[in-house]
Amino acid sequence: MPKTEIARRLQLDVKTVRQAIGRPTPPARVSPPRPRSLNPWRDQIERWLRAEPRLTAKRIRRLLLPMAEPAPARTVRRYVAVLRAAGSSKEAFVHRSVQPGTTMGQPDVEQPGGPVRREADAGRLDGDPDG
Repeated sequence: MPKTEIARRLQLDVKTVRQAIGRPTPPARVSPPRPRSLNPWRDQIERWLRAEPRLTAKRIRRLLLPMAEPAPARTVRRYVAVLRAAGSSKEAFVHRSVQPGTTMGQPDVEQPGGPVRREADAGRLDGDPDG
């Protein structure tokens, strides 16, 4: 098959096909690293978020405007989301001020025979999920 036909089918330049045929392995496609628009201000954004964790991406972008050309809002939102995901823990704690199984304001009334079953709980206790 001619090199021009290979280049057409693979949507490559003929020179690229010629180089690939001359090598034992195909050349690796490597693109140079591109500079990111937020690179100069990433440390500053991290400091702001450490000082005030509830700072929004929108507010951070407004704080950046006097220092830099307008950074795209989407770029700032993505970077703030990455920082928050890296800093958040997956563990959560729930503070309980009442015992589990009771509701605030309506504790079960103790009777001589035991706690009183409310009508709302009766259906669930009998196996009917809808009550």
